[in-house]
Amino acid sequence: MRRSSHPTRPGRAARWAALLLVLVAALLITGPARIGSPTAAAPRDGSGRPETGTTGNLDPPAVPTTGGDPVRQDRPPDLGDDASVASADGVTLVDQTDWVGLGEPFDLRLGVGADVPADGAVVLDLHTAVTSRSQFAATLEGRFLGARRAEVIVPLSELAVQPDGTRQVRLTSGPTAVPGERTVQGMSRPGVYPLVVGVRPADPEVEPPAPFTTYLVRTPPEGTTPLRVAVVQPVHAPPARQPDGSTRFEADVLGQLEALAEVLASSSGTPLTLTPRPETLEALTMLAATEGAADAGRAEAVLADLRAALPDRQVVSEPWVDVDPDALEAAGLGEDLPAQRLRGDAAVDAVLGTRTDARTWVADGGLGPDALERLATVGVDQVLLPDSALSPVDLRLSLTRPFAIGGLAVGSTLRGAAPEPALSARYAAEDPVLAAQHVLADLAVLHGDEPGPLRPRGVVLAPGPGVDADPGFLQAVLSGLASSPILRPVTLDGYFSGVDPQVEEGGPLVRTVAPAGGSLGVVGSEIESARARLTGFASMLADPTDLRDLSDLTLLAEAAELQLAQRRAYLAAVGAGVDARLGRVDVVDAAIRLADSEGTIPLTLVRDGDAPLSVRVTLASEQLAFGPDRRESRWSYDLELTSENTPLVVPVRVRSPGTFPLLVTITSPDGRLQIARTQVTIRSTAFSGVGVALSAGAGFFLLLWWVRHWRTVRRAKRLVPVT
Repeated sequence: MRRSSHPTRPGRAARWAALLLVLVAALLITGPARIGSPTAAAPRDGSGRPETGTTGNLDPPAVPTTGGDPVRQDRPPDLGDDASVASADGVTLVDQTDWVGLGEPFDLRLGVGADVPADGAVVLDLHTAVTSRSQFAATLEGRFLGARRAEVIVPLSELAVQPDGTRQVRLTSGPTAVPGERTVQGMSRPGVYPLVVGVRPADPEVEPPAPFTTYLVRTPPEGTTPLRVAVVQPVHAPPARQPDGSTRFEADVLGQLEALAEVLASSSGTPLTLTPRPETLEALTMLAATEGAADAGRAEAVLADLRAALPDRQVVSEPWVDVDPDALEAAGLGEDLPAQRLRGDAAVDAVLGTRTDARTWVADGGLGPDALERLATVGVDQVLLPDSALSPVDLRLSLTRPFAIGGLAVGSTLRGAAPEPALSARYAAEDPVLAAQHVLADLAVLHGDEPGPLRPRGVVLAPGPGVDADPGFLQAVLSGLASSPILRPVTLDGYFSGVDPQVEEGGPLVRTVAPAGGSLGVVGSEIESARARLTGFASMLADPTDLRDLSDLTLLAEAAELQLAQRRAYLAAVGAGVDARLGRVDVVDAAIRLADSEGTIPLTLVRDGDAPLSVRVTLASEQLAFGPDRRESRWSYDLELTSENTPLVVPVRVRSPGTFPLLVTITSPDGRLQIARTQVTIRSTAFSGVGVALSAGAGFFLLLWWVRHWRTVRRAKRLVPVT
């Protein structure tokens, strides 16, 4: 058989495989170019500083994936294994450029710990742009960072210490000879590039501090549709009104309110939605008006900043204190929810001088169907709920539109939205400035999912339940939103009106809520009892508005953050307040004698104080008849007590003589509050007409019987024979 002179196919494949292996080995050995490395064999300029270099194009290459997740690329081993936490002992992020346009520089302002050796260097590792939110989430944990496109090393000795103690590094796209600046070319394509920042000690035996990961966001040119971002910011504190009527803020709480109000005032041009706690606002007002109070000036400054923060912002109607609507419904106190909102709206108007949006409800936790139906009946038609309280959705991309809340019995659906869970989680991060940059970068990734021009999309940014926004975090986020070419800050109302609902299978996306399990426990009935007592006392007064402070205590007892003992302390204060203002009201206990069958009973009501009080006096006795026709055994009289002694003359008819009790009960006019209950002794010596007739008849028949008996006896004696 003739053998071919050409190589066989297996031989040719082996040669190509060998060639590829050589190329891969060469790439692994050389690695990415190092810029300004003090150990690199690079020529130096006249200053003795390493010349800046370039790493080529930083455009994001295709990232291989396995099962939908990017394949993990090599990371620089000398920066440690955790690139997600900023070490307080190493280098920390103080500020950075939020958005980098074409040809614009990127600045990092860093804090360097005292333990970092002066001969060390700041190391910046820039990686290829992320391609999905799942990869972005992984890079936050130091995973799937992608290929390293550039390593920038800047000696600390080259970075001048700024007046605030920070040091600044700048990356530019053009040549530079300025200390602290390095040239990185190729940032021409938009994207979100992970940037790992750390410190490398000069001594290789020294363990480097943990680095952190931030992001360089290269923005696209004009022509994209900005992503709407609705920031919802609570302004609240635990109840400051105490059961004894005093107002008390913890020092750290007042400091938090001060810092938050300053941020809101300084960013007043950026739209957002505020949910102020009305009880907190009133407590600040009371503290500011307290003469000689140490914190009066601080409270007034908070209020001034909040008023300055209001223009062009939405203020949502809130209950006077934070309540659990489901717990109120379960306790039979569902009607208190509208009352809480009315009380809260009045407080916001009085303190801040602005009207609230009553059609929107912002929920800290879940809401069950009963609570949502209650809200719908009072005019609420758009609700913000935690995503965890809603039925899950299965979408290809993150949900960036409102949806409908179904499954309600009110006959109509509510418009719903949920804060983006991953963004809300950043509120609780340990490093607020770094967390803010993570939020902005994540929003940029969301924008990149569908950059447009398309129909507007949007997300809601709000802290999770029980989490307070760090003022530094909020300042950085609002500043980044205000300057962003790809994000547009809006109010929550602007989000609902400017972003079309999510559509699924030809119709709107409908999500449902699960029955919630909130409960006030045994205190629910105690709240009803205290409120009934207070309502009864109010019916006794000419001006019941004087009782608003006691009414507020019943609302405070419904606050979600209170424990059982705290709730009962507020309710006990309600009872004590009613007793103190009511004073003693009673009937003089004296024996009363009635000589005739019809007459009057003189009673005297006594009380402490001389302010007018309306009462109802109810008399009851089986031996007496009351009323206009003297036929009732029970009768009530409404009186106004205007002095310490008030007489009451009651006409009666005696049904039978003797000694018997008269029960006197004093209540509020509506009967809800019993004030006193006394027995008065009645002694009657009068005979009634019926009694006299019966007695006369009995006497007549007795006399008739005696006469007949006497005559019979005499006749019998005459007829007896003599023996």
